Amino acid sequence: MFVVEPPSSCVLLMAILVALASAARGTRELGIYGGDRATTEDYPFAAILCSRMYSGDWCDAICTASLVSPGVVMTAAHCFNDFMGLFELDNNFQGREAYERRVLSSYRVIFGENASGPHLTSKAVGVKKIVVAEPFSFEEGSSSWDVALVFLEDCNDEVEPIQMLSTSSSAESGPTWQQTPWSEVKILGWGDSEDFCVSPYRMMDYHDPLQVMSYNVTSCDDLAWCEEEGNCDEQKAMCLVTTNVASCGGDSGGPVFAELSAAGGEEALRVVEAFSGAAGGVSSRGRGGRFVQVGILSGGEILPLENHAGDPGTGEEGFRDEATAALVPAYEDWLRKYIQTDECLEKAGMTVDDLFLDLD
Repeated sequence: MFVVEPPSSCVLLMAILVALASAARGTRELGIYGGDRATTEDYPFAAILCSRMYSGDWCDAICTASLVSPGVVMTAAHCFNDFMGLFELDNNFQGREAYERRVLSSYRVIFGENASGPHLTSKAVGVKKIVVAEPFSFEEGSSSWDVALVFLEDCNDEVEPIQMLSTSSSAESGPTWQQTPWSEVKILGWGDSEDFCVSPYRMMDYHDPLQVMSYNVTSCDDLAWCEEEGNCDEQKAMCLVTTNVASCGGDSGGPVFAELSAAGGEEALRVVEAFSGAAGGVSSRGRGGRFVQVGILSGGEILPLENHAGDPGTGEEGFRDEATAALVPAYEDWLRKYIQTDECLEKAGMTVDDLFLDLD
């Protein structure tokens, strides 16, 4: 999620950081800001996007990502703001091959780690192509088109990719939050779990744990950030709220997902059974088949509860995290266009259709 950090970070400067309580309050326990501890055994499709720009031997976590195809992870476009030129090139590197090589050599992807690191570059997967959504505009600070695909040098054939919610699961007018069949979703991330997330005091830390956070899906009209025209297009974004839990820097690009069985209905249960092998269907190599990704964490802001309109306030410390995410079904055509070029798909005996889930 975006928080105010130096320009070299992976977070967009649109975020507004609000100090939450008096200076006399004590520090909170580790993890209260990030949610509940999780492991990559539970969520094997979760991945760390890391940068080796400042230390070739070590790769520093900058964003969270998800495996959506055997050779592709998906994250937020703004995670690549160390190379602002990417947002102007429309993925056309003709005549700029040296620049592309520099970009690709700067990033790696890490699977199977429960802490953010830094990790040895030698243990990370190399990147052979980065595709940033062409309409994305860093300067606008909107979650619209805040989508990027990272193609891996090596196929990940040990993990079942998380399926993405299909457009056909939404109304003809286009996917909006109203068509999302879940009122509550979860976000995974290795983001900063220290005080800096919700106070003006930055604490340097490493090895942040993987955490899972629960958010309520809401109308974008309920978010303060969306009051400014153009910030939140509900045809392309979903809006989320929670209290006293906050996604922070490093959680950007993390999967917004739901458990299939939580959607209700026989179809959802059938899909779960198929991936678990209970119905004689697909044999899952991981547990990605239990979940469906509906969004990609983009940005938002953290507000004191007493300043939230309509909240009477209790006088107690607390905050409300208002987050926005790129709505996956809105970008299905764009995602299919590029993911179908993943050479690992055929090797895994899969097609691009296998990567999307229609709940209808």
